[in-house]
Amino acid sequence: MANFQETKFYILIVIEILIMFLFFILRKTEKKRDRDLFNKNKNFEFEDKFRFWRLYILPFFVFIIVLIEIFNKLYNYFYFNIDL
Repeated sequence: MANFQETKFYILIVIEILIMFLFFILRKTEKKRDRDLFNKNKNFEFEDKFRFWRLYILPFFVFIIVLIEIFNKLYNYFYFNIDL
């Protein structure tokens, strides 16, 4: 079983792009949902607007972890000449 530290650099970049795409899709669907709710109900509550903030927690932490790993690999490449 491969260690996360041994993953290839391009795989980390692909994971990062997929996570950013997931953020984009989540935000777009949330905007559509907010617009639909606002059109149906003019008394759109503030609490309802942020009901789905929990969707962003896991992708955000995965994004940060992968970003740290990318910076770690770049640091090792430039300062210690370790292969990406």
